[in-house]
Amino acid sequence: MSVSNRIQRYLNSATITLAPLWCAVSLLGQQGPDGASYITFSGLPVGINNSNTVAGRFSSLGGAGFLRFESGEIVSFNVGTGGDTRPVAINAADTVTGFFFQNSAYYGFIRARQGGIVTFAVRDGTTFPAAINVEGTVTGSFCPCLFPGPISGFVRYPGGQIVSFDPPGSIYTSPTGINASKTITGTFEDADGHFHGFVRDPFGNITSFDPPGGGQTSPVSINDAGEIAGPYVADGSFHGFIRSASGTFITIDGPGSIGTSIASINARGTITGTYQLSTVLTRSFVRTPNGEIETFSVPNCDSNPSAPAEINDLGVVLGTCSMGISGRLGYLRIPPPSH
Repeated sequence: MSVSNRIQRYLNSATITLAPLWCAVSLLGQQGPDGASYITFSGLPVGINNSNTVAGRFSSLGGAGFLRFESGEIVSFNVGTGGDTRPVAINAADTVTGFFFQNSAYYGFIRARQGGIVTFAVRDGTTFPAAINVEGTVTGSFCPCLFPGPISGFVRYPGGQIVSFDPPGSIYTSPTGINASKTITGTFEDADGHFHGFVRDPFGNITSFDPPGGGQTSPVSINDAGEIAGPYVADGSFHGFIRSASGTFITIDGPGSIGTSIASINARGTITGTYQLSTVLTRSFVRTPNGEIETFSVPNCDSNPSAPAEINDLGVVLGTCSMGISGRLGYLRIPPPSH
């Protein structure tokens, strides 16, 4: 796969085209049949922290980013003058990272809660941040576009120091998560076109992995205990996995599933994602650390399914769904008090 195709795949995975939105305000919450409370709001959310502050992006505001606070207040922002601001993650301090388009290239940014913005590029190349930890360390991918070659990973420390890295044998490195100790996870492609997971410790040591009997491994999330979650392929089907910090694996499949995908894991080891019952029927779910799986549907949403994006340490699920003429909306699933 060419470098330009890999970049386009990255952009496609980070973008969902929104229908014109009527306004940028939250709707009233509703209780679902599962006892959880659901709040829907305009925009494409990408990340949530433990204060229930959400980061995301509007297409109706010319590609602006936004912060949505627990009160429902929404603050929009733009980075640069290219009209294409794409937040990707938020940390506990309401600091947002993402990328923006300007002068025919994408650059990284870090925006503080108060509005201060730092922009950066790795080796003057196209730069795609993917995750930020509690202290503001950012990880992601970059491509030296003036000299096409492999896409590599990077870590940017709060002082501005940037270190690039690749797992051995990688031609395409895509970090996806970083925890408080600066342990990074993600996926990489080898020369044969196979994808594997990796974990990079705070000292720069990298370990590649695949669940037993599996491949096409795509870690998406890591918590502060070092647990990593994501999907992989075995026997021709997608399954979910949790990998402990010591390297042991648990396989996750929804009941009656023909394919399972994991979106996020929180500090308690609770995960969220989707599973397929058929080619036309998919369910969203939350799985507790003891293995209990609870499916859910967002009231009044007509998408099949709603698409979970992240779960915070309070068990609040962030995602997107379709709701008639309102188009693609963000939602929060607040678990019942017993949870």
